[in-house]
Amino acid sequence: MLRAYREPVRTDDSGGSGEQPFPLQRQFRRHILPLLLAAVGVLAGLAAWTTLRLTSDLYLQAAQQYAQMVVGRVQQEDPQLWETVITHDPRTGVLNPEAVSRLRTVLIAFLGEERLARLKLFDRHGQVLFSFDPEDVGTFELNDILREVTATGSPRISFDGEDGKTDVYDSYVAITDETGATQVVMELFEAADYVNPLLIRTVAAAAVPPALLLLGLVILLSRLVAQAQREIDSRTGALTALKRRLETLVSSHALGAVEKAADNAVVSRVMDAALFYSDVVDFTGYSESQPPQEVVGFLNDLMTVQVEEIQRFGGDVDKMIGDAVLAVFEGTDRAERAIACAQSVLTILRARSDLPRAIRIGIHDGYVIAGAIGPAQRRDFTVIGDSVNVAARLCGLGDAGELVTDSPTVARAGHPAGFSPPEEQMVRGRSEPVRVRRWRGDASGTVTG
Repeated sequence: MLRAYREPVRTDDSGGSGEQPFPLQRQFRRHILPLLLAAVGVLAGLAAWTTLRLTSDLYLQAAQQYAQMVVGRVQQEDPQLWETVITHDPRTGVLNPEAVSRLRTVLIAFLGEERLARLKLFDRHGQVLFSFDPEDVGTFELNDILREVTATGSPRISFDGEDGKTDVYDSYVAITDETGATQVVMELFEAADYVNPLLIRTVAAAAVPPALLLLGLVILLSRLVAQAQREIDSRTGALTALKRRLETLVSSHALGAVEKAADNAVVSRVMDAALFYSDVVDFTGYSESQPPQEVVGFLNDLMTVQVEEIQRFGGDVDKMIGDAVLAVFEGTDRAERAIACAQSVLTILRARSDLPRAIRIGIHDGYVIAGAIGPAQRRDFTVIGDSVNVAARLCGLGDAGELVTDSPTVARAGHPAGFSPPEEQMVRGRSEPVRVRRWRGDASGTVTG
């Protein structure tokens, strides 16, 4: 008993069926969208970082100007006092208390008590020369930023606060002489609740607009991709429906050859095949005596049964010519399936008492050429060769409801039961007789799929 053949479903590289639309939207979301969103983040981050650096530089420039203004006022009010400050040697001890007091008086008169609390003065060695808190005077601070500013003369800002505090920002400004050597370092404190809103507004103004613009473009692109995916799905559905309609008109071999064709060049190929050929016994006499619509209805009934069984057993209908059907079976078990298919067709039709005529079938296994025949303007994809002719001649040797094949084909099919002993018949186009075997599907030989 031969089971019905099932052709495997072709798949594409994405794991779906070969007729699935290209997953543009899925690919966009998986590969492109993350990059675009990352670009938005990078752009916003770069804008924020650049703006923060620029704001810090501007803030330090303002701090330098402020420090120079403080130094200028001290030099103006008491030049000798300033000379004492910048020439102080920490090895001699702390700065003279009298000098500290005079310096405090000058600074309070210029800055006021509140602003004075936001200033500290260091010598080149990190000793505190002046602080709003008298207990700090004479102590040493050796943090890395103070060392760097003293060594390079370049201003720096610290966002970490003083001594772990987070409510102030420290700006270190070097006061240098004509040669660029650091004389003293001034530390200026600024409240975080004043600087933070300024930084946030500045960074937001620089980073948010381009990020929003790029994000808007991402959203627009996502919508365009979604629209393109809908269009692809629609066109793929239309092409699939067209292919389904074409499959009812041409063989799957023809469709496959066209799909694989490059530059409209359909390549012919030689293949081993089992040829199934059937026609209606005395169809001419029947068609002459019946109206056309009855003839067409009768043929449709016959063709429906044959096509369904051919497809069930893994065959391909090459063409239907009037009352005749030519089908092709491929594969190592092609002969077995072709014979089983023919037996199933004849068994089904024999049970139909409403059919006015029976069919006969010829099966032959051999070489054929599958290719496009005809000019470029109108071609037909079919199988040609001596094996096709032999299958047709074997069919012509049969009686109503009979399957006729040759001995080699029966042997290749595994010697199924129910066939008659070999008989030699002359077949038109062959110089030697063909050993023919027949099957009628009587009680001793009925085979189903």
